Amino acid sequence: MSNQPKPFEELDIYNSVNYPSSNVSANLLNFPVAQGTETMPYGVIWGDGTYQNSANPGGYSLTVQDGTTTVTNVNDINVTNGTLTNNGGGSVSITTGGGGGGGVQNPMTSSLDGGGFDIFNITNLTALNDATLPTIVNQTINDSEPVKYYNQGAVAPGGTNLYFVADMDPRADGEAHCLVVSRCLDPGFKQTTVFSISSFASRASIDVHMNLAESDTPIFDAIAIGDNGTQMFAAMQCVSPSSTWEIRVYQQQNNKGTQSSYGTPWNIISPATPAPNPTTIFASALLISVNPYGSKTFTGSQVTNGSISSDSLSTTNQISAGTTVTATVSLSSARVNTDELNNNGGTGLIDVITPLRMNNNDIQSANIVGAAGYYIAAPGVLPVGTASGPLYVDTVNSRVGIGEPNPQEDLHVAGNIQLDTNASAKIVMYDSVGAHEHAELTATGAGTNGGQLELKTKEDGGSVNTRMTIFEDGRVSVTNRIENVSNPINAQDAATKSYVDGSVATGFVRNPMTADLDGGQYNVTNIDRLTVQNATGATFDADASTNIVNILDSSNTSAVEVDANAHAVRVKDSAGSNQCSLLGNTGSATHSGNCVDQFGGISAQPKLTGGFPRAGNNLLMGKYGWDDNGPSPATFALGRANDTGYYGGGGNIYCNAVRENIWYNQATSTAAYTFPYTAGFQGNSPLRQYYNGADLKNVILNTGNAGGQYQEFQLPPITEAMLGMSITVTRLRLNETFYPGLNAAGIPRYKAAVVVSAAGTDYIAGPDSIFVSGGGLITGGLAIDPHRVITSLTTPSPYVGVNSVTVVATQCGDGQNVNAPNPEYVWHCTNETPSVIPMLIATMITPQTIYVRNNSNLYFDQAESNTDGIWNGGSTNTFTIQTPGVYLVSACCDWSAVMDVRADLWIVQSVGGTVARDIRYGTVEYNSITYTYKFAAGDTLSVWVYQDNLGNYDRDANVRLSVMWMG
Repeated sequence: MSNQPKPFEELDIYNSVNYPSSNVSANLLNFPVAQGTETMPYGVIWGDGTYQNSANPGGYSLTVQDGTTTVTNVNDINVTNGTLTNNGGGSVSITTGGGGGGGVQNPMTSSLDGGGFDIFNITNLTALNDATLPTIVNQTINDSEPVKYYNQGAVAPGGTNLYFVADMDPRADGEAHCLVVSRCLDPGFKQTTVFSISSFASRASIDVHMNLAESDTPIFDAIAIGDNGTQMFAAMQCVSPSSTWEIRVYQQQNNKGTQSSYGTPWNIISPATPAPNPTTIFASALLISVNPYGSKTFTGSQVTNGSISSDSLSTTNQISAGTTVTATVSLSSARVNTDELNNNGGTGLIDVITPLRMNNNDIQSANIVGAAGYYIAAPGVLPVGTASGPLYVDTVNSRVGIGEPNPQEDLHVAGNIQLDTNASAKIVMYDSVGAHEHAELTATGAGTNGGQLELKTKEDGGSVNTRMTIFEDGRVSVTNRIENVSNPINAQDAATKSYVDGSVATGFVRNPMTADLDGGQYNVTNIDRLTVQNATGATFDADASTNIVNILDSSNTSAVEVDANAHAVRVKDSAGSNQCSLLGNTGSATHSGNCVDQFGGISAQPKLTGGFPRAGNNLLMGKYGWDDNGPSPATFALGRANDTGYYGGGGNIYCNAVRENIWYNQATSTAAYTFPYTAGFQGNSPLRQYYNGADLKNVILNTGNAGGQYQEFQLPPITEAMLGMSITVTRLRLNETFYPGLNAAGIPRYKAAVVVSAAGTDYIAGPDSIFVSGGGLITGGLAIDPHRVITSLTTPSPYVGVNSVTVVATQCGDGQNVNAPNPEYVWHCTNETPSVIPMLIATMITPQTIYVRNNSNLYFDQAESNTDGIWNGGSTNTFTIQTPGVYLVSACCDWSAVMDVRADLWIVQSVGGTVARDIRYGTVEYNSITYTYKFAAGDTLSVWVYQDNLGNYDRDANVRLSVMWMG
């Protein structure tokens, strides 16, 4: 290369490119041949200040270093995968990419750094040095995982005896497969196992291709695929130790293929790691040791249509005892020489350890197919059990013989038949063509260990019924006449009708009589006892000697006794004891005694017709207010109020319980319930609780489907006969789950109330706390409103929620004069039941800052119990009493054992101010207050605390307030 300075173009150098029409010979003025690298950073500078870049002379050649033209007709010089740099002073540098600090020489003189890029479009990759070829890690060959080697190290039995091969986590989208070669290489104890493992999320397969152990003591004896609740894993079971275990993994599917994404593959776990017991085993395989006689290769001549022919099982390939072989074998010939299979000490028998499926084919044999206890010979009569029976099956005539080798009927028994049963045993004669029975012979039990026999037949068009019974004692019962019977010969023979008819002389009375006896206006006298028996067996017995007449039941026991001497009628039970006695007036005038002694119930049914009321519809004691003709004071008998003697007063009922009428209904509209009330069955059961339309005692109302704030129940109009009668009206407690949502009045369905009112001109009176008025109530009403939802009526203050009210019918109430011309009837409330006991237990969940030396009003944001609305929800520091009364109030604040502090807790009420205070000093664990106070409805209370040495202290735990109504 020339050492001369790099040329520099001036304007007066002629460039023929710029003068295409010049007559001057271009050959005289062309640029000289470069003797080195020519750098023209500014191109050609013209006189007008413009320039021409010499890098684009257009149509000329490019010569480098040696003066020989290497590229002709150059227009552009492009740099690819490199950088063109202006070095200044007319120098240009081109830097291209590559490893080893620049370009790559061929052959390479240093390592090639791929820089994260691919080497592609290679035709062949040859002359690889196997000795120095490094391991290809996490790369692919032909879109498949390469073979990988893992040195697992030592293994030994212990724990679960399982060692991980691979896991698949997560398993939800798993689709794993690989081929594993496992080798244990301790001398004398080598073992090689080749197997494939495949798995999806909940299915798996293991295919053992080969297992060879050098010793009778293998290292691994099983392979399993299971899960531990989250991950699927494959493991091998170790039964003997080995210091060397290695695996090679082939055909690892991973995520290589034509799809854009694949599921989770197997992740090989190395080195050897113990595995847990699987929660679920999806696949397993035992590694059976190779039998000591070697293997057998079947030739084409020994295989017929893909099945192993009979001669392929030879004595040189025996299966040793104790080896379980599972396989499907199809034999082309009709027999197998069983002595070719050595099993159970050479007995020549093949053990079938699972059911043998014949797929609807026959077992055919020219001789015998035997099994324990069963013997089947050639078609014909087949003995079962032994060659001589005892069971014989005639397959030609479809007959069975028991003890009979040549059965003559469908079932031929040579001997006895015994039917064992702990219930009825029967033999049925059945017409299979007509699909009906003909007859039955049934044996049933009698007593402890007796028996009787029944013969049943089917009547044409009817059913099967008992026609004759032989009882355990020999008696015979026949349901119809016995026909074609011979006349009797011996004294104990049965007589026929013709025999009896011919044995009685004409004109005499037969015993028993066969017709009515005409007395001819004569008496039947001198009778000691007259007994009359009807068709059902009941008798009438009149005994003249005792003046007692008895009506006897079927067992000749007295059921009704009329005693003329005692002026009594006695009804007796089945044991002969008096059940009911009607006695004459044998007592004194002072104490008349009992007229009726009743042992059992008395049913007094109402008359079907007649006026109101009548004695037949009531139990009248002392004729209180009424007799058969209505009010008649002149005929009333006075009862005793009490007595110091043995007997009690008059007009009382002494019993264990009184069951009274209940009327239940469920509101479906806003209309009031009025008298008369619908009779019929009540409640959910259609055959239990019944209201007969008579006087009421209990009313139960369900307001879950009421249309308004309340359902009105109008009490029946009071009459003279009702005075003193009481009725209890109860509002059914409703569950919000069964009655969700709001009704037409906009209140929760389960909160709708009941208002009890009087009918017509009757009045109703009760406590002010439940008395309401307005809204169409003529004389007001009593509210059963436990949730206090009524706003459409005038309610009292305080207004108390109750669950039920009891009223009694009275006359001349409210101080009315007894002699008033139109006496008033009034329903007076005698009792009301609170719906719930008012109670509140409030706690603090959200921490509250107790500022130092400040009186802090505590906020409570949770109610563990709030039965009366004292706490109105949310976070509150003020509580309002709803129901007046005496309350037990308790408050507690836990300070967590802080030191050297003054801590106060007090309660402030709207009436009375601070009513209770607890002040403590020093190490204060808690403050507490408990006191009783009488509150009016609407009174309020709040809880306050103070502390002087804790800073701004947050409190929430164990801050409680309880308020309970005492009465």
